[in-house]
Amino acid sequence: MYFKVGVCFLVSIMFAPVLQQQDVFHPGSVIPAFGKVAAVDSDMELNADTKLKLCFDLAEKSGGSINRSFDSAARFINLHVECGADAKNVSVAIVVHGSAAVDVTNADFYGKANGGKANPNASVIAELQKNGTTIYLCGQTAAYRGIPKKDLIPGVKMAPSAMTAHALLQQDGFALCPF
Repeated sequence: MYFKVGVCFLVSIMFAPVLQQQDVFHPGSVIPAFGKVAAVDSDMELNADTKLKLCFDLAEKSGGSINRSFDSAARFINLHVECGADAKNVSVAIVVHGSAAVDVTNADFYGKANGGKANPNASVIAELQKNGTTIYLCGQTAAYRGIPKKDLIPGVKMAPSAMTAHALLQQDGFALCPF
């Protein structure tokens, strides 16, 4: 009995800092269901005129949960609006390729590929799209993985390739997210 209580106490002490750190994150104002943010005393000034254009490269599938890159895109939007940027000046694009391709497929295709499970990414993708995020699937990946355009989540666009999408987005002023 004392051993169990002692182990529980020890575990609670070890994880208390982690749980406290998680408490500093709160829902953002633009996409409250995804992309939690923490208030930061930043030395970088943002205002309503600040323009940000960022492209995320998504190559690894989520494995049955929301793909972290989609949540990071929502966080990028939420945190910059919280820091003073106007939401209309925060632009996000996501280029999907590799095994992540299945994460942008509709319920039927995703279910067939994942034992009847629902696509956990559908709701975050819908919220991102509602807030102006453009999502491109690499056409080369789609061809390799047998994903026709009709099986994509509505609003997901097909690019000739991920390389093409990145090149054109960079020409349009999008910076590539390095992580």
